[in-house]
Amino acid sequence: MSQATLASKSTSNLSTLDDAKKTSSRKGLAFWMAFLAVLVSLFLSVLDLCAVPTALPTIVADLGGGDRYVWIGSAYTLSSTAVVLLCGRMADIFGRRPVMLTAIATFALGSALAGAAQSMNMLVAARVVQGLGGGCIYAMTQIVTSDLVPLSERAAYQSALVMVYALAAGIGPFVGAVLSEKASWRWLFYINLPVTGLAFALVAIFLRVNTPGGAIMMKLSRMDWTGNALIATGSTLTLIGLIWGGVHYPWDSAHVLGPLISGVVLIVAFFVYEFLFFRQSTPGEKTDDITFTATLPFDLLNNRTSLFAFVATFLHGIASVVVIYYLPMFFQACMGASAIRSSVETLPIAVVMTPFAMFCGIIIKVTQKYRPINYLGWILAIVGFGLLTLLRPDSPTAKWAGFQFITAAGTGIIVRFMPRRCSLSWRRYQ
Repeated sequence: MSQATLASKSTSNLSTLDDAKKTSSRKGLAFWMAFLAVLVSLFLSVLDLCAVPTALPTIVADLGGGDRYVWIGSAYTLSSTAVVLLCGRMADIFGRRPVMLTAIATFALGSALAGAAQSMNMLVAARVVQGLGGGCIYAMTQIVTSDLVPLSERAAYQSALVMVYALAAGIGPFVGAVLSEKASWRWLFYINLPVTGLAFALVAIFLRVNTPGGAIMMKLSRMDWTGNALIATGSTLTLIGLIWGGVHYPWDSAHVLGPLISGVVLIVAFFVYEFLFFRQSTPGEKTDDITFTATLPFDLLNNRTSLFAFVATFLHGIASVVVIYYLPMFFQACMGASAIRSSVETLPIAVVMTPFAMFCGIIIKVTQKYRPINYLGWILAIVGFGLLTLLRPDSPTAKWAGFQFITAAGTGIIVRFMPRRCSLSWRRYQ
């Protein structure tokens, strides 16, 4: 490719970026309503994830099946994990709006079924449906935000997403505790219905992003069904092995090793398959065509920054879920706290996370350096989680509150370093 061609493309790219910036400075009602839909949808998925753990004892007491209570959370996690990559690819092929609407409707259906559950098995099945919608909602909030907001302005809107995430995570345990103790645990799920209705209406009316053209069958033919099947099955089997290990069966039993080994093999097979069959479109294709058929385009991982951002996001997700699920259980089971009391005692996590996320953004903007504050975040998180292992039933308030403060400060800083803010190769957009 000649230098003149490169210069022309570079100028075109810069012009496009300038146009995007100009457009972004004249945001109208449709933009703000669409972004509100993103915030409401994110609030939904996080609130549901965080509200259920504090109500688990009440749910088990009502429905029975105490040996299966772990599946109330695990079923949601399994299905949401399995659908994330498929959801992102479908958004590329079918468009953001129809996928977002389908995700919200699926989440609402799962919520209605969960609220009406008459047995533990029915509740677990409903949580699978909910997870399909919730996982897709979470993925779509990140995708749509990246569509609506140019990279130069994304930090401010990312702060809004972080604040909504922290708010939902903070009030989730309290909402779950209050509803389960003062009303009924079923309202944990029924309360989602009016909120999903609002989110659905906002998306249907105001979300206007480009939808790829073409016939349905042509779009379906572009889906990487083999890759999605490999990663969905592999991740599901791996999680089943991890959930069963040490709880239902010994770690060295066939019930654990079978799905665990099979899952890892399928995940490795997924990466091998994606690498072998990865295809990038030729420069002659139209810009509105689907440019990548692979579920996981490897050019997303072709630089160190993006690769480690994905790894960090994976580790941060594990750490966040551990705190959300097990701290309330610790306060209830080990310290004898009620559901409401345990939700209050976990408030330091939510109260601290948001200010430190905002503080991180300010530091990066002032210093124009992201590594030092990132290192600080991981150091605080590691120290905080290490300190949490020292908690005992007779630990004083200063300990469990202080340890949560350190942990939340670290996770709040880390949450700002998400892959959607990493730069990608310019060739992806040619």
